[in-house]
Amino acid sequence: MNSKDFCNNVVTIPQFLGTCWFNAILMSILYSQTSRKLLLHLNKFKTRKSPYFKIFYEILYKNYISPEKSKEYFDIMRPEKILSYLIKNKKELDDVVKNGWSHNIFLPIFIKKIGMKSHSFEYYNGKFYCGISENIYIKSIQNKMKYLFKISILLDKVNEIKYARKNPEYLFINMWDNLGNQKDIKLIDVFITESIKAYGDKHTLGALNIKYSGLDTFDDIIIFNGDKYILDSCILANYNKDNANGHAITGITCKNKKYVYNGWMRATIDPAKNDMSFIAGTLPCELMKYDWDVHKDAKFCINPLGCNIKELNKSPQEKIQCFSFNKGKRTLVYVKMSSKYKSLDENKSLDKKTNNLKQFRGVIKTNLNEIKKLLELKLKKKIEDPKNREEIKIISNKIIKLREENKRIRNDIKIHMNANAKPKANANASGIITKQQYINKIKELYPHYVNLQSYSINELKEIYNRYCPINVLDYHNNSCYLDTLLFALFNKKNKYIEQYLLNAPVIKYSNAPRSLYEYGKQIQVELNRLYNVISSQTSNKKVEKCSALRKLFKSYNDLYNKHVIANNELIEWKGSQTDYNVVLNIFNKIFNIDNSLKVKITTSTDRIENRLFIDFIANDLLINNNTITIKNHYYDIFTADGKKYKHKIEYLKGEMLFMYFNRTYVDNADDYTDDRAKKINSKIIPAIKLKLKENKKNIYLNSIIIHDGSGRGGHYTCLYDCNGIWYKFDDIATNKITKIGTFDDIIKNNNYTQNITGLYYW
Repeated sequence: MNSKDFCNNVVTIPQFLGTCWFNAILMSILYSQTSRKLLLHLNKFKTRKSPYFKIFYEILYKNYISPEKSKEYFDIMRPEKILSYLIKNKKELDDVVKNGWSHNIFLPIFIKKIGMKSHSFEYYNGKFYCGISENIYIKSIQNKMKYLFKISILLDKVNEIKYARKNPEYLFINMWDNLGNQKDIKLIDVFITESIKAYGDKHTLGALNIKYSGLDTFDDIIIFNGDKYILDSCILANYNKDNANGHAITGITCKNKKYVYNGWMRATIDPAKNDMSFIAGTLPCELMKYDWDVHKDAKFCINPLGCNIKELNKSPQEKIQCFSFNKGKRTLVYVKMSSKYKSLDENKSLDKKTNNLKQFRGVIKTNLNEIKKLLELKLKKKIEDPKNREEIKIISNKIIKLREENKRIRNDIKIHMNANAKPKANANASGIITKQQYINKIKELYPHYVNLQSYSINELKEIYNRYCPINVLDYHNNSCYLDTLLFALFNKKNKYIEQYLLNAPVIKYSNAPRSLYEYGKQIQVELNRLYNVISSQTSNKKVEKCSALRKLFKSYNDLYNKHVIANNELIEWKGSQTDYNVVLNIFNKIFNIDNSLKVKITTSTDRIENRLFIDFIANDLLINNNTITIKNHYYDIFTADGKKYKHKIEYLKGEMLFMYFNRTYVDNADDYTDDRAKKINSKIIPAIKLKLKENKKNIYLNSIIIHDGSGRGGHYTCLYDCNGIWYKFDDIATNKITKIGTFDDIIKNNNYTQNITGLYYW
């Protein structure tokens, strides 16, 4: 899995109340790359008995890239609940949850609570001051929380730094330059000015005779007292607090790339969000890719209705929170480096396959316990009243059903294990798997793959490590058209679907209200969530339904019809049976999708067109041919003025291609309700790969959409390839994987070839 795919799967910690500052601390310390490796290496949480150590163990080890676990866990163990174990004074707790707190004050407290050590330095007027943040505390005075300063013991911290026997795990640099708002300026001016009056420069880093380099220029890697530290994260508050409510986010590191975390869900009750309306969400925004730089004065704002950030060229008109890693209150988090840290990023406890099998076996165990209880109850009923046959029969039927379910699950486990069994790529003497070894093993799985030398080693790893997903989308109110399309597109991690669809710009229509654009953003958020669920290739305790997406489609389509094109498509999205081409069409309305597919159209002359990756192929092609063999071109046959015309359409270039085949026609277009819709049964014989003239690499068949039924209705399923074997997705059979066989088994089966409506290559 490449860094982008992996980091997109990281499940961020949700914010429910005013704990943004604490969420930012949790993400920086438990999730950011070097800090996380440090904690996993030291393994302190596993051996401590304190309640909050158990909590941090669960977060660190089991809820990092597990969406289904994390949702359940954080619904119960919310950040405000975690805080209750760390802040025992209820008045203080209630106040900081309701009104927020300063991350720079609580950060050293948190580090001490988890058994680590840190030094905090305040960067103010070109000097580093010690002991300020560690000695600020809050206290209830006349029922109001006040910030107080323990100036009398400030030098104790200075001496602790000066005479420390070893350097701490963390260095925190609180930046008080370029704050941009009066609220923060007034707060820090009081405390630092007071300390300077009392001690002059005695509590500056320069007075401690500690050697350091790179710190005064805030380099990514610094030397402090002989040890190397790396800038791992940066917690920051919005710089425009004078005009908008305060809010904290953090920039973290994942797989050596930089991301921004914001804990808001659309259901967060945070004073910083003002009185906006939000649709209830399930998980918070994923990590947002952003190459943050503490030296760069790049300003951006958080979109509260979507999981994205918008860079600013001028001051925002709305009262929304805006940030810069070079402006406002910021804390640079430096983590001590060590070659001993292991590259531990995933949930440490279980790998993906074990997660799946553990769930399956857990169900078997539960069923066996239930069978045992029912057998005991059955025996008891027989003893009490042997004539009570009806009740005994009901118990017996329950036992039979449970045994049948266990038999089915055991079979699923067997199929699941076989599906993901693959030839082992053995490392060389240096412990490294070479590019050629990956190529050899991939050829065993996919004999039809060619030109593998042109692939990078990361691309080869991604192909080799593919894992066969199980069905997690559940049929609900005629949802098979949408479930099947999403599974066909999302069953594997795919950088092209991410680029051209999931991260495509949402179209802003000038004649439509902003709410249309916001619905588009919400649809994109939900599509990304479902993509991560399906392609993460782990089983889900709770199956997914696409109901929320269908509601959003309806809201978008209704507004589109009203303000953009009247009565464009009157579709009852939430319950009616329809064709999945309506979803492909609405994608084109919502997103500005690049014309990434280059085609050549040959008639009397040649012309070149750039199109969407989706090619809608008219029913004329099927009507005029009993068998269509898919190549890198086809002949489009159409009728005009009573005459038939034919031209050649050739695919020249494209990273991916979705071919949609219209299999229906109507005898009388004016009388569609008279059951005149017919289905064309011509065979479609797909190619396992397509070689496009201008492509450096072939594109390979990933999935096939099948429609069983007539021209007026039926059911959609999907056939998909994994490890060279083909499997079937059916939203009626969730949490299951059904083996079909080889590609030849598909093209020899008329039930498949006569019902193909979609082919997806990439």
